[in-house]
Amino acid sequence: MGELISLIGGHDLALALAVTLFAGFVKGAVGFAMPLIMMGAFSSFLSPDMALAGLVLPTLASNISQAFRQGWRPARDTARRHWRILVATIAFIPISAQFFWAIPQGFFF
Repeated sequence: MGELISLIGGHDLALALAVTLFAGFVKGAVGFAMPLIMMGAFSSFLSPDMALAGLVLPTLASNISQAFRQGWRPARDTARRHWRILVATIAFIPISAQFFWAIPQGFFF
């Protein structure tokens, strides 16, 4: 934790936590928009790579929680029905990640 505070600062860490909690509230209320809110807000006070890194784990955790909220079997059945989009998403995440550095920082706003 000390390394994280020294890396981005205590004030920025507290602000990132507040943004994450707000984005989590919005995701709980409407079911989406967590990464959109987090990336837009994080980019205003963090570097783009830190902003992207900061949204990965909270978004993953909330998506897993949302996927399994009705249990293992309904999640499995949904994955079987929508396997094409899951495969495409898993395939294109590493491909699209290579374009991250080509996007100007102002575009994230």
